[in-house]
Amino acid sequence: RKCQYGKESFEHALEYAKKFLKTYKDNKKFVRIVNTYAHEYSGEKSKYTDKPLRDFLYYLYESSQLNDTTVFIAGDHGFALMGVYKILGASDWKAENDLPVFFLIEPDNPKLNYNQQYEQIVNNQQTLITAFDIFYTLRWILYSEEYKTLPLNGNKDSGECLFKYINPKERHCKKIKVLSIRTCDC
Repeated sequence: RKCQYGKESFEHALEYAKKFLKTYKDNKKFVRIVNTYAHEYSGEKSKYTDKPLRDFLYYLYESSQLNDTTVFIAGDHGFALMGVYKILGASDWKAENDLPVFFLIEPDNPKLNYNQQYEQIVNNQQTLITAFDIFYTLRWILYSEEYKTLPLNGNKDSGECLFKYINPKERHCKKIKVLSIRTCDC
């Protein structure tokens, strides 16, 4: 376990985020919290994140910060370190390696049609999604239809807002050249 002063390192990151949010409560802000507990061999560490993460989200709710805060919880894969699981040929290793997770908590916003956004998220759930899509989704939340005014890699087609339909037939590794071969091992 990664403990410091009697707490998991992840808890310290969440505490820092709470202090940051309290200190700058009247300012626009962006907080990124990283947890790398699935990057270890035992599979034990990730279980220590559930309660602190629940408590952090409850804090956001209780302090009314969810009224104006968008929360993304994302993971690029499940438990995926090779170690003994790969050596033993565990069938779930490959599935976990390619199993991302994505949660979105969005504040009440008059410009959002939640039913429509939810429908698009559901429509896009079996589509290849990249960090560029997350970037454009954040920009859409901030700037609405002006979200593509800042092209990535000089190409506004590098990504799309997740609240818009993304054609899965147009999303493959040959078309999205910015992806590495590791990203596209499917």
